Amino acid sequence: MTQTENGQKRRWSYNPQNIAWLVLITSFVLFCVLCAAGTFGAYWFFFESPTPINVRLTVSRGAVTVILPGGTSSVMNNPGENPYPIPLNSTLQITDSISQGYLTFEDGYSRQNLVTVFLLPNSTFRLDEATRPRFEWSQRGYVVRLGNLSGHFAVDIMDGLNRPIVLNMQGPVGAVHLSDSGSYRLDAVEQFTRLYSGSGRGLIELKGRAWQVNPGYQAVLGQDQPEPSIVPNPFEDLIVQNIRSAESPAVTTNSLGEPNVDKDKSMPLGWGCTNQAAVDRNEPEGYWQRARLDGLIVLQMARGGPTEKLISHAETGCEFYFTQNRRGTVGQDLTAYKALTIRLKMKIEFQDVYTCGFQGSECPVMLEIEYVPADSKDGSTQVWRQGFYAIRPSFDSSVRTCDTCPHDHEQISPNAWYIYDSGDLLNQFPEAKRPVSLVKVRVYASGHQFNAALAEIAVLGEK
Repeated sequence: MTQTENGQKRRWSYNPQNIAWLVLITSFVLFCVLCAAGTFGAYWFFFESPTPINVRLTVSRGAVTVILPGGTSSVMNNPGENPYPIPLNSTLQITDSISQGYLTFEDGYSRQNLVTVFLLPNSTFRLDEATRPRFEWSQRGYVVRLGNLSGHFAVDIMDGLNRPIVLNMQGPVGAVHLSDSGSYRLDAVEQFTRLYSGSGRGLIELKGRAWQVNPGYQAVLGQDQPEPSIVPNPFEDLIVQNIRSAESPAVTTNSLGEPNVDKDKSMPLGWGCTNQAAVDRNEPEGYWQRARLDGLIVLQMARGGPTEKLISHAETGCEFYFTQNRRGTVGQDLTAYKALTIRLKMKIEFQDVYTCGFQGSECPVMLEIEYVPADSKDGSTQVWRQGFYAIRPSFDSSVRTCDTCPHDHEQISPNAWYIYDSGDLLNQFPEAKRPVSLVKVRVYASGHQFNAALAEIAVLGEK
């Protein structure tokens, strides 16, 4: 290169005009980048950015182990301290066959209960995400993600939410995505994932493919299956069947009736509710009502309150009578069913009589079935009962059963939802005493002062 060419390069390199243009262009590019980043950043912050929703654990019965993100663990078993705030990336475990708990997801802005996820016995999951948009004007929805599922779960997604919701649950085999209001059951074990949609539509997903599960259907995705098998749920709700046959086959209802409580406060056809007069006629009767509690439609049974001093006995409750069956006998014919299960979802908010009273007959929640046993010659019936209570001080020595109760009454946490599952009742009787016809199901509260609610009453027959 000649000296003249070097001189020209030096004049170009140090020409103030060229340098000014370079600075101007660079500044403009940076300005555009900053404007775009600021615009997109502002849009993301105001319309897309998430903020946590409130997540709390309630122990329904027994104990739930919480493993925090740092690895420390705590055993939650004191009902008086419920509910417990749960941080993200925490793992919840139940390692026995009687404990139960649930997570409640609440919008911290509206205080609206969004989702309840029940952790049933011998189950575990990890809380991965629970968010909502930072600002009310955002169109984004609620997002809840649960990972490492193993065991058995029940889910309630509330209706009337302010914005859409997606609940993602990842199990060993595939995943489940729920966004419709309704009730669901989920089994996630090493060999398969099973989703039952009770009153909402769900999705079961594997490797990017998803299949819809409609209400009343269940999907089972096996470990080596390319796609799930989707079939009608093998368990029939006998109460709902009778309600539909009495009203209309097109009626979509559960055993407590349609969700519009303000429009219709009565129970569906087949139910009869009564308030037994108090032993002391100067004291008030109890009362029952169909109401909404914690986002659920419930049958509430109550009498008195914590500040009152009622001393006489009274009962209130409802019973469902099954219609005459095809065999011509009274009640629901059970001979075609190989299994019979009763499921209750209950909450005891208050009771003043410890345990279930001295004779085991004053439970704040009592389940009773009247049935015809196989060895009945004249259609005479027998009675089976199961009681539930929340309060038993250490000094109380009251019996934990009643004379027609095959099992001890169950103690659950006060002011907490609990799901009771009877297991297969038919196999709990000797062959000669096995129920062949179900006459009625009764749920009632008994004592001096009580307040209890039932959100599910299901009699499930498996053919």
